[in-house]
Amino acid sequence: MFDITFLLVAFFILLAIQSQQIFIAAGLFVVLLAMSKSKALLLATLLIGTLGFLYANQMADPVLLIFGLLAVLVILVRSDSSTGPQGYYPG
Repeated sequence: MFDITFLLVAFFILLAIQSQQIFIAAGLFVVLLAMSKSKALLLATLLIGTLGFLYANQMADPVLLIFGLLAVLVILVRSDSSTGPQGYYPG
């Protein structure tokens, strides 16, 4: 299963932007970039950054943020299901 910390930090980024705390959101975005270990996580990070930038500049609705978080969740679940089972198999 994907790391739930990634979604939590993404939510905190959007919450900081809604509270007009841009520097906190930028710091959390850098942390999210550092946590990105795969292409799917990097894509989700860039999606969150784009949504945050659009919302901070009043170019996006709060409804778009909700759909953006759902899109990030779909990206994370699809990338996690394609990796297959992890662990050792008895031989």
